[in-house]
Amino acid sequence: MAAAVTIILAVIMLVIGYRMLRLAAAIATMYVVFGAMFCLFRNVGIEDPAVLFWASLGVGLVASLIVLCYFNIGLFLLGCIGGAALALWMLSWSVPPFIPAVGWRWVFIAVLALVGGIAVFFFKRILAIITTAIAGSVMLFAAIDAYANTGFVEAIGIAATGKDEDPSVFTPAAYGMCIACIVTAGLSMLLQFRITGKGDHHSDPKPAVPKLKKAKSGEAAAV
Repeated sequence: MAAAVTIILAVIMLVIGYRMLRLAAAIATMYVVFGAMFCLFRNVGIEDPAVLFWASLGVGLVASLIVLCYFNIGLFLLGCIGGAALALWMLSWSVPPFIPAVGWRWVFIAVLALVGGIAVFFFKRILAIITTAIAGSVMLFAAIDAYANTGFVEAIGIAATGKDEDPSVFTPAAYGMCIACIVTAGLSMLLQFRITGKGDHHSDPKPAVPKLKKAKSGEAAAV
């Protein structure tokens, strides 16, 4: 059920992520926080699957509600997700990753995430489309992997943490999923750039300002 819902949300992000940028930021935040809290709760000794799932989901939902209320926070987190995704992609270039120390891998991911979070305010349209496309594509194939069990999710985890590093996890099926994920993200970017055209067309529009025109008497009048 969770995988099916994730597929639906991923398709929304892939097709109209930029047009519904506030919603896309909330969705991406919920999934990232859910995953982070799930790992945190498991590492502190919580073993019950139901407790792990619902506690992580609760924190993720609270984070997504905050993002819905404060758009700039969501935009920053969306940029961070894009930077982190770029770092994970770079770490997956080789097995083992080109940064052997696990601690330095996390530093590398954090730095690129911070750069992405700041850069998205200067290049909002371009980076928001790229990030929603990447996040949506990863969500889609992670959900598909829940049914197909290709090792796609495990490969991403190994690229980030190096835990239980085993080249055998990188099977042809996992590589195929990675390639399909990249292609899907690229197609999503092309589609979203095509849909939005030029300008700022996302779901958080600026308030309208009444236009002024000169009245016959020479004084400015609002329309």
